Amino acid sequence: MLTCHVLGHTEVTCDGLPVQLGGPVPRRLLTALIAACGDVLSYPALATAVWGEPGPARATATLQVYVSRLRGLLGPADRHRLARGHGGYQLIIPPEWTDVARFEAGLARARRLLPTDPAAALPAVEQALRLWRGRPYLDLPGAELIEAETSRLVELHQVALETRAAARLAGGDAAGAVPELDLLITETPYRESRWALLVLALYRGGRQADALAALRRARTVLAEDLGIDPGPELRDLEHQVLAQDPHLLQPTTPPRQALVTPLTSFTGRDTELADLGTRLRAHRLVTLTGPAGVGKTRLALEHANRVRDTDGPWLVRLADLADGTLLLGTVATATGISGADPDTVLAGLATRTGTLVLDNCEHLTDPVAEFAIRLLNTCPGLRLLITSREQLGLDGEQVIPVRPLAIRLPDGTPGPAVALLTDRVQAVHPGWQPSPAEADDLEALCTALDGLPLALELAAARSRILGPREILDRLDDRFTLLGEVPRGSLTPHRTLRAAIEWSVHLLSDADRAFLHRLWPFDGGFTYTAAAAVHQPEPLAALSSLVAKSVLSADTTGNPTRYRLLESVREYCREHDPAPARSAAAHAHWVRTLVAASAEDLNFPHDGQIIRSLTTELPNLRAGIRHDITHDPVQALRTIGLLGWFWIRGGHFAEAAALLDAARTAAPDAPALDRARALIVRGDLLGFSGAGLLSAEVPYLEAIALAATGDTPEHRALRGRAHYQAAFGAIALADPARATHHAEAALALGESVTEPWLTAGARMAHGAALVLSGQSAAGESELAEAAELARRHNLPWLEGWATHHLGQALLLRARTTPHLATAALTALRTALDRYLRTEDISFTLIVLTTLATALHQFGAPGQGAEVLAAVHRERLRHGIQPEAILAGATSLSGREFLPAAIAGE
Repeated sequence: MLTCHVLGHTEVTCDGLPVQLGGPVPRRLLTALIAACGDVLSYPALATAVWGEPGPARATATLQVYVSRLRGLLGPADRHRLARGHGGYQLIIPPEWTDVARFEAGLARARRLLPTDPAAALPAVEQALRLWRGRPYLDLPGAELIEAETSRLVELHQVALETRAAARLAGGDAAGAVPELDLLITETPYRESRWALLVLALYRGGRQADALAALRRARTVLAEDLGIDPGPELRDLEHQVLAQDPHLLQPTTPPRQALVTPLTSFTGRDTELADLGTRLRAHRLVTLTGPAGVGKTRLALEHANRVRDTDGPWLVRLADLADGTLLLGTVATATGISGADPDTVLAGLATRTGTLVLDNCEHLTDPVAEFAIRLLNTCPGLRLLITSREQLGLDGEQVIPVRPLAIRLPDGTPGPAVALLTDRVQAVHPGWQPSPAEADDLEALCTALDGLPLALELAAARSRILGPREILDRLDDRFTLLGEVPRGSLTPHRTLRAAIEWSVHLLSDADRAFLHRLWPFDGGFTYTAAAAVHQPEPLAALSSLVAKSVLSADTTGNPTRYRLLESVREYCREHDPAPARSAAAHAHWVRTLVAASAEDLNFPHDGQIIRSLTTELPNLRAGIRHDITHDPVQALRTIGLLGWFWIRGGHFAEAAALLDAARTAAPDAPALDRARALIVRGDLLGFSGAGLLSAEVPYLEAIALAATGDTPEHRALRGRAHYQAAFGAIALADPARATHHAEAALALGESVTEPWLTAGARMAHGAALVLSGQSAAGESELAEAAELARRHNLPWLEGWATHHLGQALLLRARTTPHLATAALTALRTALDRYLRTEDISFTLIVLTTLATALHQFGAPGQGAEVLAAVHRERLRHGIQPEAILAGATSLSGREFLPAAIAGE
């Protein structure tokens, strides 16, 4: 670690060993960068600090030489900290690596401890003073850069000297404080605070006459040297000495209130704890908000137990207080004040300094808000820390939302929720370490319980008799499973159900009824979705539920997404008076959403639609499952309308399971619904490993069903089945069959004026021509298909057409090398379009084609890296290798794939 000392001459140590900085120029240079506290110092500013005015002719170049030398002195581990910034240099080190920051921190701690714990304040300030070796930045004399900072630090040093004397005096060492204060006054006789400390030390040492003599000396010095009288502090002190005021004697430190000290470890809230401390230092009213069981009280107590207030802190538990008129009496009892009328309580608190914690205020929001206004206006030394499921809504109120613990950290490692659950299980089973399978179960359990600390604590308590997997398997009846909270717990509620019930009962009847209807939404919902189950508009109800921490709102995306905790969902399902009606309303909304989205999957917004549907996948799944049981024809229709979504989103296994269930439940569904479902079945067979040849069977069945009518919808569906069958034939290297299906699709597309079908059919026809050996004609038609798709703003179809064009050019590049550039350009265009439309499956297909191109053009290592990435992703999405390879090499062949991949 690099440590920089500038309180005196500049010294630098690296891992405890001194760094020899050399002559005055590198010292001044490094001192200036340390003084900048991480900011970039421009070349002119550095030159002025180092050499003054005027500097050398080539100051910037000279600075570069010295910086290079300094980097060498700092060593390989720290040389990067001396960095080039925009137009200058900066020294990038944490503030605590400088003696200035450590001096200030030590002094601040000592001053914080002085009123309540002078015995601890004295060593703290002495440790800070040991860092002071002389005037700051001595190696940079006269530099304008450090003038103000030097003055500030010199003043802090004087404060530190006074703090040391004050701590010695407050600790009872009046005799030891006198000579120290005499010396300080000799050095700076005009600081009245030192005279006051000296008078107090003399008086407490039994030297009343000397104390009065010191007061007269102070008056004489101020009058003769400055022509002023002593200030109010010295004048009041003189009256007290003359009156032998007993308050001047050594005070006894009042005992601090014994707050609850939890026996369990504090896990996963370090960031919130630091934020709370920062906010309370800067503001006098801070409110912790969050849902039941999230840990607001524990966070407040952790803060309160770590601060050292003059009088407080005090904890006032309000969960059991049903009547707001009893608030003042409860506060008076907790703070040791006799009387419960407002004037008495406020007068008793007016002279106190500390933090007042009002815990569980959600049911008393109005009386607590009124009390907070009066308290903050009349008690300047008090700070209010509120815990509530709803903020008070006061001007100047600082709100810190306390959210469930994260399951995973941004780097993918287990988050604080897993750490908390593991810690609590280990408390039950000392020495227990989870196996890899148990670690996965713990993470799944944390996810199922939303990372809610109360729920995790209760689950850990069940580990006495059940393993993680057994607990997880029994969460369908979570409230019975999780049982009662342990004795001594901070929560005022006996069970998780009671904690949720407390929040729900505080809602209005209308809000509660609305909340009960939200349970079918899985994975969250939007405002539009909420409107589908709530009449009239849900704005007021949503606002109320979010304000009371029953519902969370994620406003970082567009649209805003609302979410119920899983335990709250389960509670609402149990208490919904009409659960069947709520589930039916939710399923109806799913059908409406899918019907509105299906057509757009083929058009310009298809990437956005796929992203939106992926977000809603848990809701889609829930709605379809509801309909499989209650309205299977609707379920089959919904699954069929989502055909492109299943394939392009990579949801093969889930789509297949839902489709099988729906077809079994609705064997006599209308022909178009069955035809659409058969097309989805063919797509899934082609991508999930059953084989492209078997995929043609459902396509042909779909064509036959769609031929039972001649409406535009019938013809479009028939055309799509032909279109899909054509590409299956291309992948099977059957140009005749591919041409037949492509021509049929083209005719049908033109008859219904569907640009996507026309462009797709032309693309299939062009690919069939290439496959049959008519490269020039095929490439021309592929290019025209791509242009048609581009004109109609169909980026995904444009990507597929250019993908096949790239494969065709790749095939010819084997004998005509100059086509390689055109082939790669087409493939890159295809990749761009697939990415733009967020198509997972075809992105993997075109990347595989690009990997074959890299092998073909002499870069097998890069090709292998791409293939390895494709392999990882296809496993994650359940896409079979044959489906990838068939699409990636349908025109270009597999000759240039590594044998292991080609044979996969």
